[in-house]
Amino acid sequence: MCTSTLNSTHFYKRQAGKAERPGGLLSRVKQGWLIPKFSCCFLLITICIPTYADIYFSSRTIGPSTNIYAVNEDGELKKITDNSAWMDTQMHFSSTGEVVFMSNRKNELRVNLNKASEDFNIFKLALDGGEIEQISFAPEMEHSPTFSKDGRWIAYIEKAGKFRKLMLLKNGELTPGTLAIADDIRGFSWSPNNHMLSFVSVNKSNSSMYIVDILTGEKQKLLEVSQLSAMNKEFAIHADMNAYLPTRALSQAILASAQWSPDGKKIAYILASTQENKRELYVLDLWQRANTLASDSSVQVQYPVSWSPDSKRLLYSALVDYNFYFDEKIYKKVYEGSMQIYLANTEGKYEQLTEGEYMHNRPVFSPDGNYIAFLFGQSLADRTLKLHTMSLQDQQRREYYDRVAGDSLLYWQ
Repeated sequence: MCTSTLNSTHFYKRQAGKAERPGGLLSRVKQGWLIPKFSCCFLLITICIPTYADIYFSSRTIGPSTNIYAVNEDGELKKITDNSAWMDTQMHFSSTGEVVFMSNRKNELRVNLNKASEDFNIFKLALDGGEIEQISFAPEMEHSPTFSKDGRWIAYIEKAGKFRKLMLLKNGELTPGTLAIADDIRGFSWSPNNHMLSFVSVNKSNSSMYIVDILTGEKQKLLEVSQLSAMNKEFAIHADMNAYLPTRALSQAILASAQWSPDGKKIAYILASTQENKRELYVLDLWQRANTLASDSSVQVQYPVSWSPDSKRLLYSALVDYNFYFDEKIYKKVYEGSMQIYLANTEGKYEQLTEGEYMHNRPVFSPDGNYIAFLFGQSLADRTLKLHTMSLQDQQRREYYDRVAGDSLLYWQ
């Protein structure tokens, strides 16, 4: 179904090829540079609203091999990739009908007995057909490819020896640029205007959350957490660099993710203790200069976190009463506890949606925000999971598929 509407947008003002800035990256966020705002220039834009949406996931095939599948509301499966030799996983989809994914595909199918690990690169495919195209070629692993909202850019992580690099590639080209280098880079995400990325940089003594302007390379630090000493339990806002420090301190902690809300005003992040079984979810409000805990401190929040389309709610899974050990008597890993799904708002209120000694993992919202999809397992040890959906109104559940890879991401679009 398509409809036409008058729309107005405010873009970067250009002068001599550079963007004018109203006082730094964070000031740009607060002044509305991340989201469209009204001006005197109107454009007639045609908006096509899909009458249905599919759920995308990685399916097990033979052994460790995985393919990318989609299922519609009638339960009909569609194979996006189809092979029994490679591992196609960590997919992401553009608004223009393309998918990028990580894979160990090679031109020749052969066994290398001297290899201790697989090399993964980034590949791209049009959902309406065509050939799979390799778009990254580093000798070591490249993973987590993510399209910008408009599909013009692809960000991903490259392993480079003992370091990790946040890479940026313009869609249609094969020469990437480097945005950041650190011991590790975790949980990056795109701003709604396609011009900024948030990411977590991890080094030996600390971890930091940054935002970076992809057009200029300018970075700004929002959060910094020490892994070596206790953090101050009071809020500390450094006005001179517009940085935030987390307040509710875990004795020694590390930032684990940074996921931008659809309206561009907030970033959800996980703060994990390096000494205790604690992984807490916070919401950093870039406009109100607030830092809100959105999870129970007794559970361990898992990545990724899913924002609702209206930016008012968050979905996440968390380990409850978790314990892990190796049982010498039976020579087997033992996982105790469960993984449950929680629904939180940005003011810090949350509710548990699932129960029982089961695994409920990687929940995502439906496009209308009224349903969720998630992976279900009978125990925390399961590595092949089931795809379930649930109504947020009456909690009715439905199973769609029973051979989802345990490390699969979910997308509902």
